[in-house]
Amino acid sequence: MEKQQVPVILSGGGARGFAHVGILQALEERQIQPSAISATSAGAMIGALIADGYTAAEVKEMVLKNIKLVDLLDFRRINGHLISLHKIGQFLKSQLRASTFEQLKLPFYVSAVNYHTGEPKIFQEGPIVEAVLAASSIPTLFEPTLIEGIPYVDGAVHSNVPSGPFEAQIEQVVACHVNPTGPYNPKSSVFHSIDRAIHLSFLERNRQVQGRCRWFIEPYALHPYGMFEVHKLPEIYAAGYQGAVEFLDQMAPSNT
Repeated sequence: MEKQQVPVILSGGGARGFAHVGILQALEERQIQPSAISATSAGAMIGALIADGYTAAEVKEMVLKNIKLVDLLDFRRINGHLISLHKIGQFLKSQLRASTFEQLKLPFYVSAVNYHTGEPKIFQEGPIVEAVLAASSIPTLFEPTLIEGIPYVDGAVHSNVPSGPFEAQIEQVVACHVNPTGPYNPKSSVFHSIDRAIHLSFLERNRQVQGRCRWFIEPYALHPYGMFEVHKLPEIYAAGYQGAVEFLDQMAPSNT
């Protein structure tokens, strides 16, 4: 099979973001590699490692070996916010070989939002980890990340499928979205209900990207998993991988 390089978008999604690793593994097996990555939130965490030259298999092993929920999320109240991203930052700094965007193997674009103005911000130069944490700071749950005195929050506030860096080549883009909308369950936990409400608000913008990109991979089997269910990472990976395999099998006859 001929090797292809394509621009890839990785959405946010909390723990579901680990499904990106499964999706990328399925793409690698079809000789499809990212030529550049645009990402936000959890997708930016995975994207940073891939852009640093790790394979999907290496990222899978690294994460499952080193990360547990208690090691990642600090549930102290900090300035009125529930969770700190400090430990996630420590993990990324310990694993990334590059410290700046300029040192990465692939062009990498990280989308966050200026919490003062509401304007989107795409980071593509300077320190990587600070930008990834900024793009992952869900308002009210995580404290905003300060960069040069400006507070930044999760890029999904503006777009959970950040296509901006690839607009000139959008028809070539493979967009990976890990937040499918499943059936409503009135018995869901508060966290699940908040999670659902947040992602319902993204639907229209996601559909706009879906209608213009080459492929929009959204494994439906991910819908039962919550954004904090880190203890289910192996299942989330499997759902992402299997969903991508099924999608690619459907696309195989035309390879479009």
